[in-house]
Amino acid sequence: MEQHVKIQTLATNVNVYQAGTQRLTVPQVGVSINEFLTEMSRSRLGSNDSLCHGNIDDHACIHFGKGDEFVRQVFHELSNAHNAEVEAPWKIQRHEAHSFLTSPTRNRRSDPRCNTDEVYCENNKDSCMVHNEQSREYFCMGNTCTSTQACYLSTPCPAHYILGCSDNQCLSFPCHNGATCHDTSTGFTCQCVPGWNPADYCKTEKNECASNPCQNGGVCTDKFNDYSCSCHPGYTGKICQTDINECASFPCQNSGTCTDHLNKYSCSCVPGYTDSSCQTDLNECQSVPCLNGGSCNDLLNAFACDCTSRYEGSVCEKDCRPGPADIVFVVDTSDSLQNDVNKSIDFIVRFISKVPIGRNDFQIGVIAYNYNSTVLFDLDDYTSASDMNAVLTTIKGKEAATYTAIALQQAHEMLTTFSMGSRRTTSYIVLLHDGLSTDRNNAFAEAKIINAMGIRILSVGIGQSIAHREMLTISNSQYYTFSPHHLDDMYNQILKETVHSDCADCLLEEETQIVMLLDNNKNQTIENYNDRLAATRNIIEKVLTYNPHTKIGMYSYSEEPDLVFSLSWSADKDNRIAAALQINIDNHISTSNTSHALQHVRLDKQFSAFRKIVVIVSNGMWTDMDEIKKEVSYSKQDGIEVVGVIAGEDSVMENYQAVLNDPSQVFYTDDGNFKALESLATMTKYYSCDDNIFSKRQ
Repeated sequence: MEQHVKIQTLATNVNVYQAGTQRLTVPQVGVSINEFLTEMSRSRLGSNDSLCHGNIDDHACIHFGKGDEFVRQVFHELSNAHNAEVEAPWKIQRHEAHSFLTSPTRNRRSDPRCNTDEVYCENNKDSCMVHNEQSREYFCMGNTCTSTQACYLSTPCPAHYILGCSDNQCLSFPCHNGATCHDTSTGFTCQCVPGWNPADYCKTEKNECASNPCQNGGVCTDKFNDYSCSCHPGYTGKICQTDINECASFPCQNSGTCTDHLNKYSCSCVPGYTDSSCQTDLNECQSVPCLNGGSCNDLLNAFACDCTSRYEGSVCEKDCRPGPADIVFVVDTSDSLQNDVNKSIDFIVRFISKVPIGRNDFQIGVIAYNYNSTVLFDLDDYTSASDMNAVLTTIKGKEAATYTAIALQQAHEMLTTFSMGSRRTTSYIVLLHDGLSTDRNNAFAEAKIINAMGIRILSVGIGQSIAHREMLTISNSQYYTFSPHHLDDMYNQILKETVHSDCADCLLEEETQIVMLLDNNKNQTIENYNDRLAATRNIIEKVLTYNPHTKIGMYSYSEEPDLVFSLSWSADKDNRIAAALQINIDNHISTSNTSHALQHVRLDKQFSAFRKIVVIVSNGMWTDMDEIKKEVSYSKQDGIEVVGVIAGEDSVMENYQAVLNDPSQVFYTDDGNFKALESLATMTKYYSCDDNIFSKRQ
């Protein structure tokens, strides 16, 4: 039985291929080759080596040997037609078959099975359709497709490809390297596989660096579908977009504060630390801050100085050893002091014994004067106290006038002349006199010049009658008037002024207690009594003005003492003055029992301060002189100093001088002038210094 198979080919007309008795009739239109091959693969040839698919219209069966050999023979002939450059039994144009012929010089489809395996191609036609045929351009050369159409292989399998034109330009496989083509109304677009450039249909690798993605000066390196940035120092991140926080690692130690900068950081160190990371404890001793031989101990953000015994202060800057100082003693040897020269000599000797003598300590010069002045020795003549004492014994009094101005001029010269030993350091003139200068106005003028130069004049009242007003004027300050009984006050004043002000070896003493005894017996006139009331008022006023810490009590007395106000009374200055002025004359008693009043104060035990003073305000018309003198002596033994204030024309000055320890303790007021009382007020405030200050401050 002859079987017929319809085979649709790519050619319009083909010749009949004959093989022996077998004959293959291939009409123009028939079944697809896929149907044919499928049937061949499923059927087995009959006994007469024929394969029938069945009768379809009037077409004959194909007579041949086994089906597999036939298929192989067909493809073998096609292959020979290409390789041997001979005409194949099937008349397929040579250029039409190129795409499907095996040749090492031909590009094939991406999946080679679409080219070489007809069965696979027929079974996977849709898949083979989308594979890019790299030789498509060859077959489409000269095609008549419009500019908006694409030439394509409408049937992809090698045995029967067909060219066609389509508005779907993606059928021309314009996109490369695995890109996906999307047809559009105006053409097509290529969706590239990541890494390829859509600008040329994904033919070339995309340059990811073209957009300059790296920020902040980073350098871009292109990679396939990627790039990398080499960041400028100080930046990080994919595109160098992040400023590296150099403070993130907490580089600043010891509580330092970190400030981030570009590619660096800076540390603000807490006091006491240094270097870029605050890790070094600053050596505060490196600058050698301790002065005057002090040793330095380094601490955290600080240092401590161990000073030598002489110095104090945070850097041993405070010299606590008194001195140096140049001191010139000027001794009045005139007529009024002939009998008191030894008091002056004793005062100088006691002072010299207290201070170290030398070029780096205290230098002493001495001038004696009356109507003229004599230099006993210059400042640098002696460094031995015994040598000075020997010269001092040669001072003698003389019946002569008192020309203080000349002596002050000579002292001034000594303190400013290097050849006389001057060091131009702290300088003092200690004037030992009674204040009864013959040339008082000239003395005042010379003293004013000296004081203006910063040279201090210390007045010490020595004599039988002391004019405190002249002493105060020459010294230009009540601070610098002294009683010879208060040598230590002057000595300590000099020590305090020649050490650093912060040194604590000399302390200011302000706790002084004063008890006033106002004699109000009836044996005095109203005018003279009012002078004494005025003096009482000025004592209170001047003392409390100079030293507000002074405690003042008061008694009035004739035969018996009557308390006016006690030391413990807390009233202010004005109330005390008011209370004092209310005391009237005792019209019943005409005598004054001054010794009894002194005894009462001494035994009453009101005093508690270190410095205790009793001030007698009386006309001095006493009948118990010996008893008064005894009580003054007893008071002195108990540490109570008795002084007198003379006011009123009826006052007997000689009685005061007779009962008191020294004339310098008698203060004269007259004609409403109470300036002398400033020297009394000065006694209430003074310095006390350590006895061993010089050995302590070596």
